Amino acid sequence: MLAIALKSLRANLPRLVATLVAIAVGVGFLTAGTMLTDSISNSLGGEVDTVLSGVDVVVTTRSISQGGTVGEIDPAVLTEVEKVPGVTAVSGAISATVRLPDPTDPDEAADYDETSGFLGVHAWSDDPAVNLLTVVEGRAPAADGEIALDRGTVEDRHFRVGSRLSLATGSGRREVTVVGVTQMGSLRSGMNGGTASAVPAFANVLAGPGAKLSNLLVAGTGAEATLAGAVQRVLPVGLVAHTGTWYRNEQKDQFKSITDVLRPVIQGFSALAIFICAFVIANTFTVVVTQRTRELALMRAVAATPLQIRRSLRIEGLGVGLLGSVLGIGFGTALTAGLASLLGHTAKDLPPASIHLTPGVVITGMLVGTIVTFLAVLVPAFRAGRTAPVAAMRASAVETTRPNRFRMGLAAVLVAGGLVGLVVPKALAVGIGAFAFTIGIIAAGPVLALGFARLCRPVTRRFGVSARLSTDNLARNPTRPSTTTNALVIGLLLVTLVTVAGNSLKRYSVKTVSDHTAADFIMLTSAGSVPETILADARRLEGVTAFAPLSSTTVKVDGHGFGLTSTDLGQLQRIFRLKAGSLENLGLDGVATPAFDTTNRLGVTKIYTDAFGREYPLTTKALFDFNLDLFTTGAFVSPELMERIAPGTGVTGALVKADPGQRAEVGRSLRRITHDQGNIVVLRGSFFATFIERIFDFLITAVTTLLGMSVIIALIGIVNTLTLSIFERRRELGLLRAVGSTTRDVRRMVRWEALQMALLGTIVGIASGLILGYFLIRASDLGGLQVQWGRLGILLGVGVALGLVASLLPTRRVSKVGILDAIAAE
Repeated sequence: MLAIALKSLRANLPRLVATLVAIAVGVGFLTAGTMLTDSISNSLGGEVDTVLSGVDVVVTTRSISQGGTVGEIDPAVLTEVEKVPGVTAVSGAISATVRLPDPTDPDEAADYDETSGFLGVHAWSDDPAVNLLTVVEGRAPAADGEIALDRGTVEDRHFRVGSRLSLATGSGRREVTVVGVTQMGSLRSGMNGGTASAVPAFANVLAGPGAKLSNLLVAGTGAEATLAGAVQRVLPVGLVAHTGTWYRNEQKDQFKSITDVLRPVIQGFSALAIFICAFVIANTFTVVVTQRTRELALMRAVAATPLQIRRSLRIEGLGVGLLGSVLGIGFGTALTAGLASLLGHTAKDLPPASIHLTPGVVITGMLVGTIVTFLAVLVPAFRAGRTAPVAAMRASAVETTRPNRFRMGLAAVLVAGGLVGLVVPKALAVGIGAFAFTIGIIAAGPVLALGFARLCRPVTRRFGVSARLSTDNLARNPTRPSTTTNALVIGLLLVTLVTVAGNSLKRYSVKTVSDHTAADFIMLTSAGSVPETILADARRLEGVTAFAPLSSTTVKVDGHGFGLTSTDLGQLQRIFRLKAGSLENLGLDGVATPAFDTTNRLGVTKIYTDAFGREYPLTTKALFDFNLDLFTTGAFVSPELMERIAPGTGVTGALVKADPGQRAEVGRSLRRITHDQGNIVVLRGSFFATFIERIFDFLITAVTTLLGMSVIIALIGIVNTLTLSIFERRRELGLLRAVGSTTRDVRRMVRWEALQMALLGTIVGIASGLILGYFLIRASDLGGLQVQWGRLGILLGVGVALGLVASLLPTRRVSKVGILDAIAAE
C-alpha cells in the first residue's frame, strides 16, 4: 500500500496544488511569526551590547524593588564621580527636551499634535565609550549654537547639514545650526526617540535652569564590580552604581518583554491560519476521493481492505503535509525578510533584523504542517475506506441534496446552546456559548448552503440558464460549498467581531475616560520648573475658571513609589471633587488621597518616606472622588509640608479648568504662551482618551489585517474546489456543450458558482460576527453595539471580489474541456 500511495500521490499531485499552497501559507505565517520576533529580539539585544559595550558602570536612582525612591540625579553628582580613581569618562543623560519648529509641509502638519516635535537633549562627549551616538554625516557639535540631530529626525523632517533652526528650549527660543547627523548603533534614533546633541555647556543652556540627569554612564579601568563599588562610595542616598553588565542585561530584558508579548499574538494568528488551512485540506481530499471512487472501488474488488484504503490515503496526506511544510518554511523565510524590510521603512527606530532559520523553527514548521494535514485527511480517508466494490461500475459519484441528519441535529443543539450561554451573565458561560455558537454555524453549513441556493433561485433565474444552473449545482451537493466557504466564514466572522466589538469597546472606553477627567488642560514640564511669567500669563487668560499650579516629588509608601503634590488648595477644590473630608486643615501632618485606593480612609495614618530615608507619618484628612488626573498628581499635601519634604521644589505643571464655551480658545492661548519653551507641553485633559482611541484604532486595523490571511486561504479553497469540481463534472460540462451551451455560457456558470459561494461565506460570516458581537457587548455591559456599516459594506464588496477572482482559474480550465473527450470520460 505504501507503493500504491506514493504512485497515487504522484498521479494526483496536480489536483493537490492548492492544498500544498494552503499548507505553505499556514506554515509560512507560523514560521514568519516566530522568526520575525526572534530576529527583532536578537537585533535589539545586539544593539544594546554594541552601543553600551564601553560602559563599565551606570549610576541610576534607586529602584522601588531596592527599597528606595524614584527621582533624578543632580548634575553636581557627575563632577564627584569624575574624581573617583579609575574613572576615565562620565556622561550624563539630561532629563530635558527641546521642540522643533512646526512643520510647514501640510502633510506633515496633519499628523503633528501637541506631543510632536520634542527631542531629548544630549550632552556630546568625545569619548565613544560613554557617548553612545556616532556621527554618520557632517561633524560633531563643537561650539555654542551648533547641534547634531538624529538621522530619523533629519529624514522625517527633511533637514540637512547646514539647516538653520529656531528651537524652543528650556531657556527660551534659540537659533541653532545643524552641523551633523547621528545615529545610535544601527538605530536611526536613540532607544528613547530623537535627540539634539550639543557640547555640554550649550546642552545645559538648551535644557534650561533646574534640569536634572536621569543616569550617568561611566567608563574606567579595572574590574566593573570594583569600579562600581568605588563610585557607590561617593554617591548620595538614593543613587545606585550598577555594573555595565547588569545594565546591559536590564535593557535587553526590557526589549525581551516587548517581543514576549508580540510573539504569542502573532503565533495565535498563525494558529488560526493553520486551523483554516485544515478546512481547505479536508475539502480538497474529500473532492479527490470522490473523483477516485471507481479507482478505490477497484482496489476493494481486488481484495484491498478498508484499513488498507484508509492507510493509503493517510500516507498520501503525510506526503502532502511534508512537502507543503517544506514549501511553507521557504515561504516563511522569504516572508520574514519582506516583513523585516517593511519594518525597516515603517518602524524606523527598529534595527535591521538579521534572519536566522534555527532548527527549532524548522522542526516546529514541519511538525505542525504535517500533523495538521494528517488530521485533516482522517475523515476523507475514513469515508474512502467505506467505498463498496460495486461502486467501480458507476460512471460517476452519487450526489445528494439531503444534509446529514446527525450533523444538522448537532448543529441545532450547538447554535441553540451557544445562544443560551451568550445570554447568561457569567464570563465562563459567555465564552463557552461563543465557541459553541461558532462551531454550530460551521456544522450547519450544508443547511445554510441549501437555503442560500433556494433564496438565490428567483434572482439567478432572471440572468439566464447559466446562472440558474450554477444555483442548482450548489444545491445538488450543499456539503461541498459549505465546507469550501467555512474558511471564509471563520475569517469574516472574526473580522466582523473584532470590528464591531472593538469599536464598541473603544467608544465605551473613550467616554468613560473623558467622563473621569476633571481638568480641561494639563501643563507639564520635562525638566526644571515652569517660569513664573508663564504661570501668571496662563492664570490671567480669559475663560480660565480655575488654575492650580503643581509642585511634585516622589516618596515611598507601603513599599511603593507614590507621588506627592502641593498646590493652591482653594483652586484645587474648583477642579477636583471631594468625596469626604476637607482640604482646609491639612497642615504639616495631613494628606488628601484618591478614594480609589481602598487602603486610604479618613483618619488612617501611613508612613511616607522621602529620598533621604526621612519618615513622615501623615493622616488622611480628605478623599477625592475617582479621577484619572489623580494618577498624574498622586496625593496632595499643604505647600508648607512640601517645602519641608522637598525644599526648593518649583512648579512642575498646572491643572487648568476653562469655561466650556471658551475651551478651544483657552487651549490655543496656552500653547501660544508656551510656544518658546521646549520643556513645557500643554495637553488636553482628555489626552488619555485620545491616546486610548488611537491605540484601539491601531489594534483593530492590525488585527483585521492579520485576519486577512484567513481570507487569502479561503480564496485558495474556493479556487481549488471549483477547479476540482470541473474535472469531476467534465461529463456534465461536455453534455452542456453538446446540447448547445457555448464555452462562454459554461464560463458564466462557473463565475456564478464562485460568486454565490463567496457571498454565502461573506454573508454568514458577517451575520455571525454581528450576532456574537452583540451578545458579547451585551454581556460586558459596555453599552450598545457600535456598527460601522460602511466597513461592513466594504467586507461585502470584498466577498463579491473574492468570488470574481476565484473564478478566473476555473473558467480557464473550463475552456480546455473538449466536448467528445468530456462525454467519453468515465
